Amino acid sequence: MIGSLMHSSLLRRGDGPAVTGADGRSLDGATLHTAAARLAAALRAQGAGPGHTVAIALPQNVEQVVALAAVVYSGADFALIDLDAPPARAARFLDVLRPRCLVLDTDAPGGHQEELARTAAAVVPVRTAYGPGAGDIPFEPSFTPGGYCVQTSGTTGEPKVLRVDGAALENRLRWGQGAYPLGPDDVLLSTSRPSFDFYVWEVTAALCFGPRLVLTTAFEAASAETLLGRCEDEGVTAVHFFPRMLDEFSERAASSGGCPGLRRVFSGGAPLSGATLAKARAALPNATVLNQYGPAECCIDVSWLVCGEEHEGFSTVPVGRPVDRTTLTVVDSALRPVPTGVVGEILIGGIAARTTRVLAGEVPGRFVPTDVTAGEVAYRSGDFGRFDEDGLLHWVGRQDNEFKIHGGRVDLAEVTAAVRGVGGVTDCHVYPTRAADGGIALGAVVESREVTAAACRSRLAAVLPLYMVPTVLRVVERLPRTAKLEIDVPRLTEECGLRPLPPRQPPAPAGAAGTPAARGAGWAAVRPVSLPEERLIGMRRIPGRPPHLVVANHLVIRGALDLPRLTTALRELVARHSILRTTYAELDGRVVAVVHEGPADDVVEVRPLNGVLDDRAAAEHVQRALEDEEKRFSDPDRQSMMRAVVYRRAPELFSLLLIFDHIAVDERSKAMLQEELALLYQGDGHKLGPAVPYDPARIRGDFPPAREVPVLLAALDPLPPRVLPSPDPVADPAAFRAGSHEFDLLGDRRHEIDALVRRLRCTRFELLLASFFRAMKQFADEDDILVVAPADTRGTVEDFETVGFFQNLVPLRSRTPADADPWRLVDDCKQAVRAALGHRDHPVALLTEEFRDPAVTAARRNPIWQIVFVPTAMQVDANWALEGLEVADVPLRLTETGLELMAEVSDTAAGLKAAFRYARGAMEAHDAERLAVLWTRSLEWALDEVAATAAG
Repeated sequence: MIGSLMHSSLLRRGDGPAVTGADGRSLDGATLHTAAARLAAALRAQGAGPGHTVAIALPQNVEQVVALAAVVYSGADFALIDLDAPPARAARFLDVLRPRCLVLDTDAPGGHQEELARTAAAVVPVRTAYGPGAGDIPFEPSFTPGGYCVQTSGTTGEPKVLRVDGAALENRLRWGQGAYPLGPDDVLLSTSRPSFDFYVWEVTAALCFGPRLVLTTAFEAASAETLLGRCEDEGVTAVHFFPRMLDEFSERAASSGGCPGLRRVFSGGAPLSGATLAKARAALPNATVLNQYGPAECCIDVSWLVCGEEHEGFSTVPVGRPVDRTTLTVVDSALRPVPTGVVGEILIGGIAARTTRVLAGEVPGRFVPTDVTAGEVAYRSGDFGRFDEDGLLHWVGRQDNEFKIHGGRVDLAEVTAAVRGVGGVTDCHVYPTRAADGGIALGAVVESREVTAAACRSRLAAVLPLYMVPTVLRVVERLPRTAKLEIDVPRLTEECGLRPLPPRQPPAPAGAAGTPAARGAGWAAVRPVSLPEERLIGMRRIPGRPPHLVVANHLVIRGALDLPRLTTALRELVARHSILRTTYAELDGRVVAVVHEGPADDVVEVRPLNGVLDDRAAAEHVQRALEDEEKRFSDPDRQSMMRAVVYRRAPELFSLLLIFDHIAVDERSKAMLQEELALLYQGDGHKLGPAVPYDPARIRGDFPPAREVPVLLAALDPLPPRVLPSPDPVADPAAFRAGSHEFDLLGDRRHEIDALVRRLRCTRFELLLASFFRAMKQFADEDDILVVAPADTRGTVEDFETVGFFQNLVPLRSRTPADADPWRLVDDCKQAVRAALGHRDHPVALLTEEFRDPAVTAARRNPIWQIVFVPTAMQVDANWALEGLEVADVPLRLTETGLELMAEVSDTAAGLKAAFRYARGAMEAHDAERLAVLWTRSLEWALDEVAATAAG
């Protein structure tokens, strides 16, 4: 029985650690048992026991684990309320459950606690477990195996609520302990959230079989870097990941020397690709990877597979064989078994299927008696699958409107019902689409004359978990209808340019008849500009600024370059992306975008540079050419936002100058263009899907006045002092000519910095920013420092797949004294970063306009606009590739800077490198060198201070 298993396991542990919270607090086995027994006695006093349900509404901390053990001790079913879910969803869960008791932390009101406490259930404060006299108390756990209740997405328009029997849970736990035994020498890291049923296994397996349980916050569980740190710090031996996180975790582990203590890695919640498996097995050589499959209706998992090298070649890894007392059969529509290799519906039989009850959201015909299961109830999963010759089950797909996003089940019926429930919405079409990472995302077209997309999304976030809120949402006045007055989905798809699954067929290779590459370049269309475009064009109108700002690369190419192929590939690249064929003009006093049908004739030019074999001499020539080429971007007849000049230096030696207008390209966009250029050059353009057009209507948005946003008001009013001299942008044209200083930032102490980040519980970006703040405070002899930093503002699936500029600058301010300790400086920085990310879409141009000294007329003199801190973890320019050729990027010098100081830090596997780009009218070379020393010393100081404290 589960209660007796937990009871004996915790008592055997004694003063050995049983659970560690994300906040570092731990409970040993004896203390956890005593607290759970005391709380269980309080629950029993309120009538809780076998046949009843107890809801637990606590954050993921040690108290939640105590409460779960207490409910199991009492013999009741437990239900974990996800406090990150919208209140309406949690309230619906409680309405269906009608629990006998509700366990709350009544001393810490907030979140949903006060609202949940209004339920008819008896509220039992979790502090009961720790009250006076909470010593050993006589207690016998229930021998009735309590089950659990879980809420998942449903097909009826309401969330489905399930009750999984305790006998099924006990079977699953005992089977797992036999298949992959866990013991007191194991440490199990919990990465799941309470709304996912795998969290039930993480907690109950740890309590029943002896491994120490380590909890994480939702913030930590979303970061592969943080999870790797927790694994190393806590000595984790077992962990569960969704495949997407396993992929990211493996990359981090490979670059940091692996995670040698990790022995078991569980993957589930979504299909596991062979490529991800191969990456995981290479990065985690001491770990066994187990792939698992199972719907929530059948107690966590129904199949498993120990993954080996032979499974790496599958596009999707098999989900394996059934767990004990479970049957898996692939059947046809009449529920008859199909032959090996034939695809059919996966039918699940056994203890989990016959003991699960659907309390709400029932769909008739899913739990059915069948001949296959000798008349016992089986569960029609709705999943397609097939068995191979080795008896392994392969998951193939879904037959209905259900799928998973980040491991969470989504049913289109529930999302559709939620959208239709928004006031002012008359109808909608919800559809799955492809996310940038290859996974699934949600889109919706809403029919309304009253509701904006932003308002609709905001209201949906109040009733749906965030992973179920459509990321692609547009509003139309009227949806197209068929003669039967149903939504005309094909017409809607065409009119709105939707990209539903399955994906459309790739277009014909560029250059074929009828494609943009084959038509003339004389045609153009006019459209409104997006906010990012408007912001960048506004910057260019600042007095003294050139009317352009470019992103440029000098690529040295060695080998037998096929010039016609390269020229064609570059032109096809421009033809694919509308933003690369867009220029800007004034029409009736406003700026508009002019989208040209094809690339300009001069988008690519080949020039001789014969005999220049020395790369340094070639680099100087290209640097001078860059300044001339930049002027072409001011030409009113320009038709392309890209310009390529190929210099032929020797038969197998070339220099390629690639220039993009910064309105068209940011770092992510450039990374996409690199991949596409490589495919186009090797003649594989047909492998590219259709390019997602840059859609200004999707990117535009309405923003409240900054002075009505409390976070912005607190950060910017009053304005900080200007800490660098601001040169006159008109009187001295050379004032913003760029100077630069590059240096290593403690590259030899990378591992110490990693350890410091984990000890301070911050990100590496927050640590680097905090140390830069301290350096600036010392440099300027001023404790109040404000910088702006770029933040990605992509908000929809299409944005992530679109070439274009999606960066905004967010203000980050520190007013902590420079002599404060590292913990305070980093905490101050963490708060600033997290507050800023909540308003990353609010245009910095509006902030500088609203928050300014009336006496300051030049935008550059606003302190918001003085210093930019630019981090990067992407080695974008190391990834240029052309088939059969050696391609190397040669850095180009920045000719001018838009602010007084730009601090760049590159945080990659190659180490920490920093650079200052500064306006010569604001800083001298010796100033930049001094600031570099101060920054280095600030980082050293943080390392030494924390190390000394730990040693003491």
